[in-house]
Amino acid sequence: LKVLSKEVWWCDAVYSIFGTTPKQALPSLELFAKMVHPMDKDVVFFLMDRAIRQAVPFEITHRIRLEDGTVKWCRFMCRVQYDSRTRRVDKLVGTIQDITQWSNSVKNMAKKAEKKNKPAAGSDGGRSAGTDDKQRGGGGGQKTGAAAALAAQMIHQPPVLLDDDAQFQEDATCSIQ
Repeated sequence: LKVLSKEVWWCDAVYSIFGTTPKQALPSLELFAKMVHPMDKDVVFFLMDRAIRQAVPFEITHRIRLEDGTVKWCRFMCRVQYDSRTRRVDKLVGTIQDITQWSNSVKNMAKKAEKKNKPAAGSDGGRSAGTDDKQRGGGGGQKTGAAAALAAQMIHQPPVLLDDDAQFQEDATCSIQ
């Protein structure tokens, strides 16, 4: 993304991830915004805005929704590039990778592990009464505060070890500028 002109460039693999072609759509920030899953949009654009304003690179796992309704999980890595004359962020340069198969495999393994480790009937599984699973930070209704808290959770995800029989198709990774 060229910051001032809002010009965007995608390689063929990015078009493929987004389910389109150069003949069908011109790359744009608006098209990207349309594709980012509504539940992830605030945090993705919070991070992009912060990258532009504060020169903070980021990596995030988020969802996109294609025109046909298909939801894909993507890993988006973004770095900043400076204009040496103005000493301001000139471009956001990054990569995007379709990690849908990986994400689905991790979810399936988690479900299997959950079934295997399910507590006996009548047991609370070691949880005490009053424990609340909803422990997301928030900005008390402020969009930016909630997006920042969610960004912190989504950025720092621990690696997940997969079992040996997991098979994956190598996903395309290439530059977005």
